[in-house]
Amino acid sequence: MRSKPTPTTPWTKVCYGIDFGICGINVVRAERSGRKISFENIKFDCKEIETAVACGAAIAVGMPVGQTIATRISAPFKSESKARRIFPTLLDIQLPFPLEDCLYNFTETIPEIGVSPHITSSAENDKSSASKNNAITTLAIAARKTDIERRLSELANKGIDPHVLDYEGIALWTQFLHEYSDNKYIKNNHESFNILTFLRGEEGILVVGRGTYFLNAHKFKTAEPATLDRYLQTTFNKLEYSNKKSPDINWFWAGSDVYDNNNAKTLKTHISKRWVDKSTTVDDPETFLARALATRALLPGPLRTNLRIDKFIHSGAQTHIHTAKNRTATTILIAGMLLCCASIIWEYSSAMQHNLFRKQFKSRIVNMLGYSPPAQGANLLLIAERELETISEQQKPLSNIFLPSLLTELQKIVNITNKHNLKIEQLQLETGKLQINGTSTIKDNIQHLTKSISDMGYNSEITVKKTDDDETVIFILNATTCGGEE
Repeated sequence: MRSKPTPTTPWTKVCYGIDFGICGINVVRAERSGRKISFENIKFDCKEIETAVACGAAIAVGMPVGQTIATRISAPFKSESKARRIFPTLLDIQLPFPLEDCLYNFTETIPEIGVSPHITSSAENDKSSASKNNAITTLAIAARKTDIERRLSELANKGIDPHVLDYEGIALWTQFLHEYSDNKYIKNNHESFNILTFLRGEEGILVVGRGTYFLNAHKFKTAEPATLDRYLQTTFNKLEYSNKKSPDINWFWAGSDVYDNNNAKTLKTHISKRWVDKSTTVDDPETFLARALATRALLPGPLRTNLRIDKFIHSGAQTHIHTAKNRTATTILIAGMLLCCASIIWEYSSAMQHNLFRKQFKSRIVNMLGYSPPAQGANLLLIAERELETISEQQKPLSNIFLPSLLTELQKIVNITNKHNLKIEQLQLETGKLQINGTSTIKDNIQHLTKSISDMGYNSEITVKKTDDDETVIFILNATTCGGEE
């Protein structure tokens, strides 16, 4: 059910993240290598950036928090497709202005059960889980078209035409997760609140989340800490925290004026007295937002969005997207054609090999038999076997002519029996076959006979029987040569 978030500029490896602050401009050049990004802090130079864009780089700029709305939308369906169909209607109900006057995006969807940051009693939790068991939630990000048009006009006056118009509040939150997910204060702790305070001049952005769950972003004046107190107290009251119970908060600080601004120092002092806190200043706080915008453009991750859609879409980004789609379609088409060709080639090769084997097989059969039988396949092999057996039997008398004379063989056998004092009752000698029936007075003589016959090339078997005379035994010897009958 979880969709797979993709970077907002998947077609490039280089992106310029630009933070247009009140007191200055912070720019980072980010380059992706695999799953890692390297950052370089550079000065704002329109010509240099234009040259990089012409070579395929992207530009990511933020849409201010005060001009953008982020709100959770929940639909009472199990099906993501059904939920997405009614998300616009549910968003229209929550917006303070008509939906048709806005541009909006919905981030990845998740089951609502188990992700709500509210704290309730166990009984209320059970009821809440039961009622939300079929709900699907998403984070909707919306901005009025007039505000987007005004923002793009401001950027054009500065010489910038961004490919990505991201939401600053979400960008700050996802960069916080990207850089500090292993922080000892928040690792494996989904109950505490994580608050990122981004300061630039008199303006501040307060991003509030619980664990890794984004709640909201709020714009405030750094010279008025009381407004921040009221906003936080309202947020905690909505989450059913009583005034008697102080929430566990991890504070993180970023922005160009974290260290030197007097308002920032006053604000930090006020927060440390008003709220129990663990405080951390992020690394390289001045370029934190610029890094966030570039990271979201180059790496996949949660809550990705780009408000440059519909008629406001960047022409260069649209070209890159169409080129990427065409390249993907072409790759798939070529791969499909190669697969089809490979299948045809394989079938053709297999048929050729089969025909070659049949020809070679039949040629050898013809060479053995001397003629071409009409049968094919297994029947041809059976006919060949029978023919070879018949030919072998017919040629046997002729082949026996060239064997040594049986008289010579017989003379040797007789000499052996005489040598071992064996009395022969019957002796039958044929080509490859020998049978001797006889008697002996010494049993050992029979063993000598077996050995001598074996030395002549016979495989012999001998059977010995006793007689009434204990000194005489009867033996029957059957022997064959390797080529003889058994």
